[in-house]
Amino acid sequence: MRVLVVTRWFPDSHSAMSGVFNMRDCRLLAEDHDVTVLHLGSSDPDVRLSDSLRVVRVPFRTKDIRPGGTVRPLLRRMLGEADLLHTMAYPTLTAFLGLRVGIPWVHTEHYSLLIAKAPSWRAGLLTSAPMRRLLRRPDEVIAVGQELAAAIRRSGASSVSVIRNDVALPGVDAPLPDSLNASSPIRMIATGGLVVNKGPVEAVRVTALLRERGYDVSLTWAGNGPLREESEQVARDLGIEGAVRFLGHVDTSKIPELLREHQLFLLPTAYETFGVSIAEAIAQGLPVVTSGTGEYQSFLPPRGSRIVRERTPEALADGVESLIRDEERLSSEELRTYAASEFGAETRGDGYRKVYRRAADSGGR
Repeated sequence: MRVLVVTRWFPDSHSAMSGVFNMRDCRLLAEDHDVTVLHLGSSDPDVRLSDSLRVVRVPFRTKDIRPGGTVRPLLRRMLGEADLLHTMAYPTLTAFLGLRVGIPWVHTEHYSLLIAKAPSWRAGLLTSAPMRRLLRRPDEVIAVGQELAAAIRRSGASSVSVIRNDVALPGVDAPLPDSLNASSPIRMIATGGLVVNKGPVEAVRVTALLRERGYDVSLTWAGNGPLREESEQVARDLGIEGAVRFLGHVDTSKIPELLREHQLFLLPTAYETFGVSIAEAIAQGLPVVTSGTGEYQSFLPPRGSRIVRERTPEALADGVESLIRDEERLSSEELRTYAASEFGAETRGDGYRKVYRRAADSGGR
């Protein structure tokens, strides 16, 4: 089929990490279909990523969807050239306000604010009850987690499936991380933005507590954000600046190798829609200690992880200590095998094929 993917989240030169999961999904879809991505909100040049996957980019502001705007004629033309529309991520749906879609329509949802408290009144307007009705328009909706799927069903969507996010799996020759034990240095790592939700300050305090308890632990954080200066200052105040590294932005292609250089993944998150970084950690063979809520609660193996109820340094440090000393803990090789069974491309590809068949059978609206 000729599939038109429309999204406001997709990597470009201004934000290499934005919508990486959407790009991975498009690469998977392009194995079966001729896929054109319309990236709304980018001034980068168009690009062809493979013979069956090209990206068209166009600047976009919400007012551009009004009559006389630049986006609406483009959308109509591209819809006329496609057999199926696949929108990705809730903010994209605003581009279809008042626009008739006459072909089968699939939507993939990642938006965490559909299940979390909006941080501002403006964000609250976007996820208000009238706006959530947009989720009723696609013939099929895909959520990346069960909690998100439940929220979408409450919005009135008639057909909702769960297909988990793409997770980078290691090659068969990828080395295993060093074993984790209490008598050797323990290298912990976190990946993600240095923002309140991810808990970088808590991670620094966990490191200090574990060192006070006699463990030779260090922490590496890959990612940037507004809390970097505060996190570094907390490390200095606690006298552990030598045991904490903040790497800033790290290219996604280098993350798997970086993970394998460590032995334990620590993320004091408040919530995740899915938890890609958590899944990627176990895929590389790292046990995980985390907190909060999200889809990762359904896929983390109890023998290879700890999810603490209280998002406090003390509770997280207890979780790390419990995991270190667990003699029944899954090995790195066992974690990798488990992750391959949970996140393999074959499982995800089958899920998309089933959803596409149902959408095509509906004939569009």
